[in-house]
This record gives sequence, structure tokens and C-alpha cells, in this order.
Amino acid sequence: METMSDSVCFGLWGSEDCQWAYLPSSGNSDGILSIWSKSSAYLKFTFVGESFVG
Repeated sequence: METMSDSVCFGLWGSEDCQWAYLPSSGNSDGILSIWSKSSAYLKFTFVGESFVG
């Protein structure tokens, strides 16, 4: 996928109690999606590189 939306992530997670970071697909490579629980983790920042999401 080249784009990601809240509704897709909420649907995958099963609720709106999540946050996410996404690296879009590039060429023949798939994208990277990281989803986590808002109630279990505190987000300070995210970073996306050429082949990673953190």
C-alpha cells in the first residue's frame, strides 16, 4: 500500500485504542506498518527510515 488511513489501522486493531507509524511501499517492496496500544504505551516520537519504522 502506498497510503495508510486511520480507518484501516482501527479495523486491523479492532478498536480506536491504537496509534501507528507507516513506511509506504517502494518499488517491489511492501510497506511497513507498526501499530501499538495507546493505553499500554506512551508515544514520544516516531521515525521512519529507508527500510525501518521506529
